[in-house]
Amino acid sequence: MTANPNTSMKCSCDTTGYSRARRQAAVCAAFLLVLALPVSSALGAGRFLAISYHDVRYDAHVNASESQPTVSAANLAKQFQWLADHGYTPVSMQRIIDASAGGAQLPERAVLLTFDDGFRSFQDIVLPLLEEFRYPAVLALVTSWLEVAPGRNVRYGTEYKPREAFLTWRQIHEIGRSPLVEIASHSHDLHRGVIGNPQGNSQPAATTRIYSGGGYEPQQRYLDRVRDDIVASLDLIERHTGRRPRVMAWPFGAYTRETTQLIRDLGMVAALTLESGDADVGRLDRIPRLYLSGNPDMRAFARLMHDYFERPTIKRSIRIGLDDIYGDGADAGERRLGEVLDTVKELGINTAVVKAFRDEDDDGAAESMYFPNRHLPMRADLLNRVIWQLRTRAGIRWVYVWMPAGFDSLDAGQEFEVLEDLGRNLYLTGLFIETPKRARRMVHEWAERLQVWQNASASANSEIRLAMGRSLSEHDLGKGGLGRFGEDVEGVVDDLFLMLSPSAVDDLPGHDEIVGFIGELAKARSKLVDYVLEIPAASGEKGVAAVRRFLAAGLPSVGVYPSGSRIDETDLERFRAQLSLRDHPSRP
Repeated sequence: MTANPNTSMKCSCDTTGYSRARRQAAVCAAFLLVLALPVSSALGAGRFLAISYHDVRYDAHVNASESQPTVSAANLAKQFQWLADHGYTPVSMQRIIDASAGGAQLPERAVLLTFDDGFRSFQDIVLPLLEEFRYPAVLALVTSWLEVAPGRNVRYGTEYKPREAFLTWRQIHEIGRSPLVEIASHSHDLHRGVIGNPQGNSQPAATTRIYSGGGYEPQQRYLDRVRDDIVASLDLIERHTGRRPRVMAWPFGAYTRETTQLIRDLGMVAALTLESGDADVGRLDRIPRLYLSGNPDMRAFARLMHDYFERPTIKRSIRIGLDDIYGDGADAGERRLGEVLDTVKELGINTAVVKAFRDEDDDGAAESMYFPNRHLPMRADLLNRVIWQLRTRAGIRWVYVWMPAGFDSLDAGQEFEVLEDLGRNLYLTGLFIETPKRARRMVHEWAERLQVWQNASASANSEIRLAMGRSLSEHDLGKGGLGRFGEDVEGVVDDLFLMLSPSAVDDLPGHDEIVGFIGELAKARSKLVDYVLEIPAASGEKGVAAVRRFLAAGLPSVGVYPSGSRIDETDLERFRAQLSLRDHPSRP
């Protein structure tokens, strides 16, 4: 093991005096320029980057656990200086709103700084730094926490913090007078979990219909609960500051089209999420943010900023069948789910395709579903739990729900209602269908279903993607092979999963042919937002070698699929070294 040459380069920024802090941050930044990565290109017109900070502490450990949303005072000063040195311009929410309304354009590399949860450190540490750098920021408050009496504790996630860790209303009144600070609502009491399924998973209160007494919260009662909570937050902030918030910071970044419309009806003009990507002045109702946690050192911060814009989307995927998990019943299913989650977590991947229906004869049609709905039999209410556990326990970022290719027994209205039922209480990335080659009609039918669903179903997240899976033979890897896929789905499908057949693994073409095939995929990215090449998990060392060859040739995204409905942990273990993003986060 070689020593990290950067660990000996320590900066002693003293943040007890902020003029000194800024000067010393500049000196630190000069050293850190040696470490800096290439600066990303300017954002497009009307686009900006939003960063989500939380608590700021003097004693935060550098490069701590990512579960800790803290940054040290010294590192915050360095990060502010880094932004200035690399051409970033922090802008106010008002300036963004003006640009959205047709006013002056934002500067290149515009940045919105946001601080969630209302920690006392905002007054003690953050505000003096904002004033020193003349940076505007958004402060998002959870008002129920501010109503807790002095000397008591505030429940913060799974732990408790003393009331004194948060701002007082008197401090907030003073902060609200600063021209640099926009105060936003982070809800009154939605920054917590509620029971979201029969298995007892705790899920975001703002987007979850509570499961209680054997059933789900009625839709209107859910909407009334969320609306009443947000109104309570707006009223309290207005009472103590004299200004009614116009910005919502969704707790946990969770929202739906229903909640977006709800805050719009309340007069709010912008909403902050925790989705990834740069923001657009034309879409202020969902502003994605870079979630900063773990107190990254400056090399890590520079890497975050660079990767946020420059790194291609990298997916490492697996297919999971709920038939495999449910097995012989609920008790066996819980044990099997634990095994699958442990396996997926150990693989270090970020994407899962979850089959949401039972298909006993493997003909692509559903005999029953794994979620409650109005028209098809339900084998078990399991999909919500599996998706939630994949996200929270196994670290999966993108979850696609695998649906049957068609609903032969349902009319159009019933199809919509099944999709509407699917969209409630599910935290999914997109819908996945498996189609044969040249299935233009089937693909377009699903695209139309998805469009109708997203336009009419307020409970659906408006960013649901349509993914398609197709088998790939050795002949398709030749020159022009991709054209047989792309012509059917151009401008319709967002993600394309290509299943490499076992025979293709046995008879891979040479390196030049593979590079040519990947080149075709790269050209298709303007039409297919993303693509994943899937290898059969049972292909053994030949499959591992195939993954290695495709990655070496520059393929961004790969995955594995089981030969049947059941995941074989031994098969998957062979692929761990090639698939793991935890061990190799910068691949390819």
